[in-house]
Amino acid sequence: MHEAEEPLEPTPIEAEQPSCARARAELGRLVETALVPEQGSALRLHLDTCPDCEREYRESLRVTAHIARERRLGREAGERRQRREERLRLARSPRSQRSLSLVVRTLVLPGLLIFLLTRMSNSEVEARARAVVGEYSLGVRRMDTQDLPQPLRRGDWVVTDANSAASLTLGARNEVLVERGSKVCIEDRGLGRLLFDSGALVVRGRRTVTTRVGVIELEQGELRISGGGQAAEIELRQGACVVIDAHGERRLASGERMRLGG
Repeated sequence: MHEAEEPLEPTPIEAEQPSCARARAELGRLVETALVPEQGSALRLHLDTCPDCEREYRESLRVTAHIARERRLGREAGERRQRREERLRLARSPRSQRSLSLVVRTLVLPGLLIFLLTRMSNSEVEARARAVVGEYSLGVRRMDTQDLPQPLRRGDWVVTDANSAASLTLGARNEVLVERGSKVCIEDRGLGRLLFDSGALVVRGRRTVTTRVGVIELEQGELRISGGGQAAEIELRQGACVVIDAHGERRLASGERMRLGG
């Protein structure tokens, strides 16, 4: 029997810079699990120089984050349903028959009212950007502290330089602080989804932030994201958030820090 031939070693050029076809074939493995360091370095080098492959990688991250989020929300909904059924079972016991209507009013009506008020406020409030220090760029326009807050649309890029900072607001609430030397893209008018490129952001409320190396889902509270390129630092100042990257899904506790990529 003939001995199996060993696979040919890639040439230095191939190792350093994979083709688009080879890079896209490995994107799924990069999203789902970490590649060996040599492959990871070569693939990430290719993503830095190929906008099309990087765009496909980010889209794969979004899909992975969406699937993980739906699974988590499904589990949480099941747990809430079990707790609600247990409360209703206790409410229907002989001792509580008279208080059933009070339980229903206590559990259902406040939640319905909050839901309606949230929908009304989200439909009426428009996201805007304003300069906090110096000037910032909104597309091709330059704005400073003397300008009125500018409305934001999906696809707008907010860019600050080393001497400026900007705030993204919903009504009277400051939801996102774009610190000095930063770049971020608005992915929906309610600031629910942001695309972070570089610099540093302070994010408040319920937000999803996509970076080159992972997706951060802030469920509540406040966090700071800094870095850019193939690395990002996350500091959850308060509240709760979930981070999804090539290594899987991880929940951060208030006050915890985490490094993505790099």
